[in-house]
Amino acid sequence: MRRARPGLSRACRESAPGNPLTSRPYRRVLDQSRRAAASVVPVVISGEPGTGKSLLARFIHAQSPRALGPFVAVDCRQPTSIVEESLFGRASAPGVPPRPSALLRADGGTLLLQHVEGRMGADFDDHLR
Repeated sequence: MRRARPGLSRACRESAPGNPLTSRPYRRVLDQSRRAAASVVPVVISGEPGTGKSLLARFIHAQSPRALGPFVAVDCRQPTSIVEESLFGRASAPGVPPRPSALLRADGGTLLLQHVEGRMGADFDDHLR
């Protein structure tokens, strides 16, 4: 990582060519995210691993009217039974405490389903409908 010259202003360094924070694609993503935050429709964020999809989801949540509500994330890479239990909850049983559903916990806020691509089967899809 190169050091910036002491004489360059911060604004000059931030607007320098090659800075990803000032690139057109990055600004376009932020603009689309702000529009999505103002909307009431579900948002699908896709991209390569490690590109900041979860961070973008949190940004959209924070910019939305739902920002004061909860942000609940469910990792769908886990076995189907655990994902279903996370999403739909679990009734109490002897020696096992109840688990509230992520759908209820996210009410008034945001529910993030992580790693859903190619993961969900027809049975799970029927549960969500």
